[in-house]
Amino acid sequence: MDSLEREKIKQKLRDIIKQGRLIIGAGVGSGFAAKYAEEGGADLLFLFNSGRFRMAGVPSLAGYLPYANANDMVINFGVNEIIPKVKNIPVIAGLCATDPKYSHRELLEIIKNYNFNGIVNYPTMCIINGNFRLIAEEQGFGFDNEVKLIKLASEMNIFTVAFVQNEIETVKMLEANADVICVHFGFTSGGEGNIKTFMPLEEAVKIYCNIYKRINSKLNDKILMVYGGPLGYPESIRNFLREIKLRGANVHGYIGGSAIDSNYVRETISSVTHLLKGISQQEITRLGKLVGSSQSMQNIYEIIMKVAPSDITVLVTGESGTGKELVSEAIHELSLRKNKPLIKINCANLPENLLESELFGHEAGAFTGAIKKHIGKFELADGGTLVLDEIGEIPLNLQAKLLRVIENQEFYRIGGEKLIKVDVRIIACTNKDLSKLVKEGRFREDLFWRLNVININMPPLRMHLEDLPEIVEEIVKRYCKKHNKPIPKIDPNLIKNLKFYNWPGNVRELENFIHTLLVFSNEKMLSFNDKAANLLKEKLLQQNEYEKETQSNLFKTHSEYEIESKILIEVLKQCNFNKTKAAKKLGISRRTLYNKLKKMGCDKAPFNL
Repeated sequence: MDSLEREKIKQKLRDIIKQGRLIIGAGVGSGFAAKYAEEGGADLLFLFNSGRFRMAGVPSLAGYLPYANANDMVINFGVNEIIPKVKNIPVIAGLCATDPKYSHRELLEIIKNYNFNGIVNYPTMCIINGNFRLIAEEQGFGFDNEVKLIKLASEMNIFTVAFVQNEIETVKMLEANADVICVHFGFTSGGEGNIKTFMPLEEAVKIYCNIYKRINSKLNDKILMVYGGPLGYPESIRNFLREIKLRGANVHGYIGGSAIDSNYVRETISSVTHLLKGISQQEITRLGKLVGSSQSMQNIYEIIMKVAPSDITVLVTGESGTGKELVSEAIHELSLRKNKPLIKINCANLPENLLESELFGHEAGAFTGAIKKHIGKFELADGGTLVLDEIGEIPLNLQAKLLRVIENQEFYRIGGEKLIKVDVRIIACTNKDLSKLVKEGRFREDLFWRLNVININMPPLRMHLEDLPEIVEEIVKRYCKKHNKPIPKIDPNLIKNLKFYNWPGNVRELENFIHTLLVFSNEKMLSFNDKAANLLKEKLLQQNEYEKETQSNLFKTHSEYEIESKILIEVLKQCNFNKTKAAKKLGISRRTLYNKLKKMGCDKAPFNL
C-alpha cells in the first residue's frame, strides 16, 4: 500500500473516535489473515513475530524465544505477504528494540524504505518480571531501550504505538512522544515462568484505571488502546468497557492478536473482527449518532448490534423525531455493507407515479416528460442498504410491486424490457401503526410481514428523560462544530427544568429548542436564563392545556379507577418500571404504590421488578 503519513493515520483514528466507535487493531502473522482482517473492518494491522508462530500452531510465548531474529521475521513476511495484499490499512511492524544486527536508526530506515506505516515495541519487556527483567534492565536491553526506539521513531516522523503495563512505563512512553499508548495485559493463554499467562478481568480493569487516572491530564491528543490478557472475545471487551466507564475511565481502541488470527479460516477472522467493530467506544452512552445511557437506549443498541451484521430486513417504528433515521444509519455502518451505498427515500414526499420512478427508475420516453433514462433508488443502492422512510405512506397500488422487488431482488425500469437484478438490504421506517393500517385495508398484509422481520421501536423522549444531559450535550457539540463556535458548558439547572416538559416532538423538538438558545447565547455557559425560561413556559402552558383537555375527555368516558390506572402505568413506564422511582415521582410511598398495583392485578410480571 502507499505510505501513509503519520498525521494522516492519527487523523483517521481521531475520526473513528469522534464517530463513537472503537479503533480495532488486528495482530496477524500472515497475508492470509491480514486480507480477511481488512475485510472484517480492522483499522490497523500489527505484524508480530508471535503471530507468525501462531500460524504454525505454536503459542505466542515462542516470540520471546531465541528461534530467529524477530525483526527479520516481521520485515520479511510484511514485505512479501502483507504490504502487497493490504490496500487501505496502516501496517505497523512489531520491532524488538534489542537487535545485535541493526542499530535503532538502521532498523527504522529499513521500515521507512519498505513502506511500513509505523512501529510498536514488540516483543516487549513490559510483560516480563522477576530476575530476568532485572538483569535485562541492568544490561541495557530492557524496557528503557524500547523507550529509546519509540522516541527515535517519533523524531523520524514515524507513527508509533507503545506497549506498557504500568503508570511509570506509560509516563516514559508519553515523554518519548508515542502516538498511541496500548496497555498490554499479558498473553491471552499459554506461557510459563515469569510470563503473566492470564489476568482476571477485574485486575485488568484496576491496572487500566490506575494508569488512566495517573496520565489523563497529560494525554492531550494521545490515543489509548488495550491488548491481551482477559480481552480475548467481543463479550469480554464489552464488559471491560462497561467497567472502566463506571470508574470514570475511557479507552479508544483494542488490539486483538490470538483473538483474531488463531483460528484463521476466512469466516472466523472476518466475523470476529466485525463483531469487535460493532462495539461502541462509549457503549454505555452512544452508538453511532444515537445517544443515551438509559436502559431503553441500551436495549436499542443491543438489537442494532445483533441485527447489523446480517442482511435481515428491519422495520424501525416510533414517533416523529425519535431517531429512526439514525437507527438505519447505525445498522448500515455496522454491517458488512458499510462500504457500499446507503440510499434513503421518503415515500411521503412524492405522488405515486413519481415515487415509482424514484424507486425503480425509468427509460427515456417511458412517459411524458421522461426525456432521458433515470436510475432508481434500488439500482443506486445495489450492494448496499435502501432506507424506505415513511413506508406507511406508500400508495396501495405500488405496494404489490415493492413486495415483489423486495422478495425477488429484481425488477424492470418503467418502460424498460431489461430485467435488472440487485442485492439490496431493506430498512423501513414509519411513525404509523402498520398493523392498524393493515386492518383498515390501507397496507398490504404480505408486505407488512415481509418488512416486519425485526422490529426496532424507538422510545419517545418522554420515556427516557434521564438521557437529556447526554442528548443536550451532543446537540450543543454538533451545533457549535457546524457554526464554528466555542462549546459552552451546560447549566445543570437547565437540564433539570427541561425534564418538566414531555417533548411531544421528541429529540427533533428538543434540538430546535437548544438551537434557539444557542443563537441568543453569547455566554460560556448555556444557562436557564430568561430566554430559556420564557420558551419553556410557553411549551409547558401548551402541554397543560392539552393535558386538561385529555383529562376532561377521560372523565367523560372512564371511571376514576381507570384514570388512576392509566396514570400509574404511564409513570411506571417513564421510570422504566422502577417502583421506587415511580412512587417518588407520584408523591406516594412504595407500599401505597404496591397496593394500588395489586388492586389493578399488576403486582406480578411483567410489572414485577
